Formats: sequence, C-alpha cells, structure tokens
Amino acid sequence: MNELIEKHLNKRVDFSFAGERIELDLSLSLFSSFTVDTGSKLLLKSVVQNIELKEIDTLVDLGCGTGVLGIGLQRKLPGATCVFQDRDALALEFTESNCELNGTADNAE
Repeated sequence: MNELIEKHLNKRVDFSFAGERIELDLSLSLFSSFTVDTGSKLLLKSVVQNIELKEIDTLVDLGCGTGVLGIGLQRKLPGATCVFQDRDALALEFTESNCELNGTADNAE
C-alpha cells in the first residue's frame, strides 16, 4: 500500500456482488467513505439482471471513485478490460490500489 493510500485510508470493507467477494479500501476524502453506497449496489444488480454480460469485453467506469463499479463488473467478467476515469487524483490512486487488492489490475487502465 502506498503512502498516499495509507494517509487517507478510512477503512477496508467487504462487499459481495453476484457471488463475488470484493474488498475495498475507502477514504473519508472520497464519496461513500464507510460502505458501498446503495446506488452503486442497485446499479450493479440492475446491470447483472438486464445486460448480457458474456458479450462485453470493455468497461468504462467514469467518476470511478474507489472503483467499486468497474472492479465489481471485472470480477464477473475476468477477461474484460476496464478503463477508470475520475477528475480526482486521490480517487484514481484508490481505484488502482483496489484493483490490485482484488486481482483486476492487469486488465485496468
């Protein structure tokens, strides 16, 4: 874990999504600093229920925050590449760290 993450880390949470267990480091300086927010949970559930995932090979997580959406979908689609973007450099640091934590860093940009 890099110094920036250590300095801003609030806590690590476990999150289960469609049979996948995900760990996320959260920061008080970023949205949803205590748990994965209800909106993200609902969006992920809706995507899994309404989109044919097996045909997807590229994901984009705009305003990625800590990366929960992209990482969650990458765990369901291990071969998919996810492009993460956020205007906040700290968010991108947390996303990168969370990708490493969850084994999705090789397919993350």
